[in-house]
Amino acid sequence: MKSAEVQCSNCHSRRRSVYRAGFCNKCYHWHRKASQKKRRLDVRQRPPVGGRKSIAERVLREYAWRERNLNAADVDPLAIEELVYAVAAECRSEIGFAIHSLLNRQTPEARRCMYSLFLAILENTPSSMPRLRMSTPPRKGQYYDGWAEWGIESRRAAFNA
Repeated sequence: MKSAEVQCSNCHSRRRSVYRAGFCNKCYHWHRKASQKKRRLDVRQRPPVGGRKSIAERVLREYAWRERNLNAADVDPLAIEELVYAVAAECRSEIGFAIHSLLNRQTPEARRCMYSLFLAILENTPSSMPRLRMSTPPRKGQYYDGWAEWGIESRRAAFNA
């Protein structure tokens, strides 16, 4: 029997069952991948190229970000906007208006409800990699996903460092 007090040590989720080593069943897989990569880098005695984070570490941070907003009393409208953009990109749609002003006028309960709805849509979309939030709206013919944005940002950071 699991009590309601058991939480994942990464994302602090209460909605996912805790699997092993204090991680939920979503975070455990990615934690294992991150620790394997870290062990391989320790054996080689080489730092990662450009100081970039691994994909597994990025997924773990994404899961923690999702749960932090889900457990908050008031969800930031920008967090909802990032999920809306990700869902729109997944549907190969375009958002032609600014939704930030619409989200600011909502009550905290309504924002929280909208966040949980868009998160459920994003998490239940079948994929091999978890869907990431997007900071820019998708455009017609430019269907970048969150992983493409993350890769571009990582390359820019490595180039500027």
